[in-house]
Amino acid sequence: MNNYKSAEEGCVTNMLTTLKLNSLQVRRAYNSLVMLYKIAGGMVPALDPDEYLTSKPQRRTVKVKTNSDYTSSNILDRHITNNSRAFKIPSAQTNQYNTLFFVETLVLWNHLDDSVVRKQTVEGFKQALPDHF
Repeated sequence: MNNYKSAEEGCVTNMLTTLKLNSLQVRRAYNSLVMLYKIAGGMVPALDPDEYLTSKPQRRTVKVKTNSDYTSSNILDRHITNNSRAFKIPSAQTNQYNTLFFVETLVLWNHLDDSVVRKQTVEGFKQALPDHF
């Protein structure tokens, strides 16, 4: 106890693993995508989808080669569109702007398959999401 230099995973990480819960990063992405689904569907009266979201014209699908043991920031990653309801991602000049809700969530949204973003209900969308994380 009180060994802060230990290489062992902490008790919270062990608890998440034992309970088979997703990491905080995955839960945040999931909730952000659900919120964007509601905004795009006009279910959030305070946020007009026409004001915040611009449809992206349909083009060919771009796939980035990824390796499971390597993480990088690929410039093409922001331009991938895997669905017909893709949105334009606002251009960002700073890293701070890249972490805003709409910028981060639109990148995730554009990566989703068409079968997910075309769900008719919020519940259907929520049920289809875990297969893509």
